[in-house]
Amino acid sequence: MHRKIIGASTIALFMAGATNVAVAQQAAPPPPTTAQSAKTSGEIEEITVTATKRSEDIKEVPLSISAVSGADLKADHVTDMTDLTRAIPDISFSGASGNGAGAGLNNIEIRGVSSQAGPSTVGIYLDDVSLTTLNLSTQGDPEPKFFDIDRIEVLRGPQGTIYGASSMGGTIKFVSNQPDLSTFGGTVSSELGGNAAGGILWTETGVLNIPIIDDVLAARVGLQIGEKPGYIDLVSPVTGETIKTNINGEDDTVFKLAVKWRATDALTISPAMFYQRTRSDDDDVQYLDLPPAPLGPANSTGSNIALPPNEVAKLVQEPGVDRLWVPSLTMNDDLGFGDVTSVTSYYWRNFRRIQDGTLSDNLGLNGIIPTSGCAPAPPNGASCQALYNAVSDLPTTVYYNNSVRQISQELRVASKPYDPAAFLPITWVAGLYYSDEITEFTDNEPTAGLNQTFAAYGYNPAEVASLVGWSAPPGFPPFPNNVTYLSYRHYDTTQYAAFGQADYYILPTLRATAGLRYLLGEEDFNRIGGAFWAGGPSTFAATSKSYASTPKFALDWDITPDDTAYINIAKGFRLGSENRPVALDSCIINGTIGGVASPTCAGNLKSLGLSAVPESYAPDSLWNYEIGDKARLFGNRLSVDTALFYIDWDHIQQDVPLPEAWDFFTNTGSAESYGVEWDVKGKPIPELTLGASGSFTHSTITTSTFITGIGPGSPVEGVPMWNGKLSANYTTSISNNIDVFASSDWDFTGHSHGTFLPSTPDFERPSYSIVNASIGAFLGPVELSLYAKNLLNEDKIIQQPVVQVTTEGYRPYPRIVGVNVSYDF
Repeated sequence: MHRKIIGASTIALFMAGATNVAVAQQAAPPPPTTAQSAKTSGEIEEITVTATKRSEDIKEVPLSISAVSGADLKADHVTDMTDLTRAIPDISFSGASGNGAGAGLNNIEIRGVSSQAGPSTVGIYLDDVSLTTLNLSTQGDPEPKFFDIDRIEVLRGPQGTIYGASSMGGTIKFVSNQPDLSTFGGTVSSELGGNAAGGILWTETGVLNIPIIDDVLAARVGLQIGEKPGYIDLVSPVTGETIKTNINGEDDTVFKLAVKWRATDALTISPAMFYQRTRSDDDDVQYLDLPPAPLGPANSTGSNIALPPNEVAKLVQEPGVDRLWVPSLTMNDDLGFGDVTSVTSYYWRNFRRIQDGTLSDNLGLNGIIPTSGCAPAPPNGASCQALYNAVSDLPTTVYYNNSVRQISQELRVASKPYDPAAFLPITWVAGLYYSDEITEFTDNEPTAGLNQTFAAYGYNPAEVASLVGWSAPPGFPPFPNNVTYLSYRHYDTTQYAAFGQADYYILPTLRATAGLRYLLGEEDFNRIGGAFWAGGPSTFAATSKSYASTPKFALDWDITPDDTAYINIAKGFRLGSENRPVALDSCIINGTIGGVASPTCAGNLKSLGLSAVPESYAPDSLWNYEIGDKARLFGNRLSVDTALFYIDWDHIQQDVPLPEAWDFFTNTGSAESYGVEWDVKGKPIPELTLGASGSFTHSTITTSTFITGIGPGSPVEGVPMWNGKLSANYTTSISNNIDVFASSDWDFTGHSHGTFLPSTPDFERPSYSIVNASIGAFLGPVELSLYAKNLLNEDKIIQQPVVQVTTEGYRPYPRIVGVNVSYDF
């Protein structure tokens, strides 16, 4: 409730300030917004983008790119990454490996370039600050909220020349609204709605632009707070009775501050700060079945008692808090012959979360403590079955603490725009980049009451060690403070890069582009392990280096002033890293237990042709070949953008599973991806805008890998073969200051494979579609709207990730119906 009071007070404060200023200045009502004017004009709105680190009309950029304005994000109620993947061609998401799905847990994929191992395959930028870091298995990509955004640019295909490592499949760039040096104004908005599960959602937003010194100094400040209700219920693992409803709620706080100082006519200095806190009460996944006995009902196996939709049966709830903080300083100076830009930034992300490890840790122990013939048998005279049951019913809480700290500096110089009268018909950009990133990860897994349970059955510490086969040095018990697994990892990654790109105008209508980036990466890795599942106390340290050069070549031709064709060839790459050590035993090494081959040891090192776990894995890279066309027809009342592409991906970083829940990363196999993308918009009449966009992508493995069952023809995981969007927006004026609108869109995501192997639950992901709609009116500076997301309440299971040995189900968020009111001043 206190958040709602704060939100209402914030809105009231903004509105009071706006009213006072308006009265004092006796200002006329503000003109229609850009989005409002564009929707009632006769032409398709063109967007200026900075994809090549210079401002250009999107039509002139020789690559496949989509740009969605902040006004359209608001109008279509696109509020997060999952919405964005359904709204833009050839972009998809998967729950991060081993984590299910939810806030901060998704991996983003573009053009079929998808990998659950190694760093992300998609670069994510907040303005000019890279948020792309090492992809740990316990978190997904960072997801800045779509708040006070001028536009989002999605660049498809590798962007390694301009944007560097990890921009293999593409780059997503969030471009913020900047302070206006001469106009006081802002926006306040309030939203209230509910989901189909009966939960209430609300969001309060305020943005204020203040010219401090007219045309010299201005500040822009914004605050957004809100709550999103859950829709999944917690039930008893034994009876299936409801314990708590709607446990996966979420609340968010976003604060932004930007200052712009025109120090001289040539020099602009712009400090900025972005802060975001997302707290989730649980993950957005359900359980498919009740757990096996003895944790579940008597005689259950874990797959024979199905749960109704949107229920989970577990002992430990799984909340998380994901915080982002991004301060930066950008300076632009006009040197006459070109513009120099310096971007200094600090990026901090801390994601603390909890998982329920009861099934994986406790039943794993029970595999070592058999129900018959355990040795030594319980000294108190109880049966091994009783001990088994007692250990199974203990809750294991997995505490994850993921932390990233990155300092970066980019310095670049860009020439002035092309001038046909210039002596040399060349434009160019060149720069240097440096970053130092520290990633820390702690995995602490205590089982409450474990040692006390062993003591209650009469075991002393030495007998507990004998029971579980513990052979660590004296003084190191298997379960210190009831901890079954402890791991701390520290990565220190430094990057140095130089890059440049030049455009040569062979003719005023024909341009050739060539670019190159050269990068050196250095990484130090340290790991400390302890407790039973870590194989005892251990330390490990390793150092690696990565080198990469990523060229780019393009040719674009203005066939007519309204039609541009292009060819683009570019290379992308990811940095390599080190593997954590694996606690080796005979099962992992050669597939035997007690000298006897065991089917539970499938995928052991010997079967993979290895005698040891590789210490590190190298960078992987790909080449993208693309041809496209961008046409503006019938006086810019119809826009048609199309692209064909082929990607050749070598030495893919893959996660190779081993017995006993261990794994390692290595470079193995290759893949190809090819397809077509289209984005069509038309205005048959000035009031009506129609859209049809989509993609076809075919992405498969082309050479054999270490992983059993994965070879030529295996599908690359997480890549829908088809996706598409149909949209319509009608806006018309009914008086001088009243416009009404209605809009709807149908977003289709096609069939895909969540894993490589047909035997796994997530192999088959079904196609699904989401329908959204809204109606409303612009009443001068006020906008009122009634909207519905997932109007038809699509609720099929679309992903089935395996988390802590439990197969879980992810469904689209249930239908939301809400109202929004906003006021521009």
